[in-house]
Amino acid sequence: MPPYSTLRDFIGALTTGDTNITRVLERVTNNEANRQKYLPQVEKPGAFNGPIPEWICTEFRQAGMSQAEIEHIQERWPDSQKETVRAQLYEAWTQKRPIHFSWELFDGDDPRSEVRRDSNQEMRVVFRSPRRGVKITSKVRIGELKVDI
Repeated sequence: MPPYSTLRDFIGALTTGDTNITRVLERVTNNEANRQKYLPQVEKPGAFNGPIPEWICTEFRQAGMSQAEIEHIQERWPDSQKETVRAQLYEAWTQKRPIHFSWELFDGDDPRSEVRRDSNQEMRVVFRSPRRGVKITSKVRIGELKVDI
């Protein structure tokens, strides 16, 4: 989850695994037109390392991702996490299979991405954030709590 998520968004993500980022990733990556248009850009290992390509940022914005969420991916996701997404996306696109994304907290020290198979064997990338990174801060009112991870 990006820093400064609302408490409501955080609680929802804890129970469902869905965040705005995971929902946008699914919309963008499961769009057939995007597969046809961007498959060559996704093929090369390391293509998402460092700043992610502008074409992805544009697709994310058009699908409802905020600038803060894009910056979170750009600045806070390690290249290894971006590479996991790229490799799984390439596999899903070349096999013409859906790909799913979810988020969860865990007791590890560093963020990581894990590849899992759903019960129907569909691909899922799970973004795991260290529990120790959760800090709830509010300087105004309880209704304006923000979760910074």
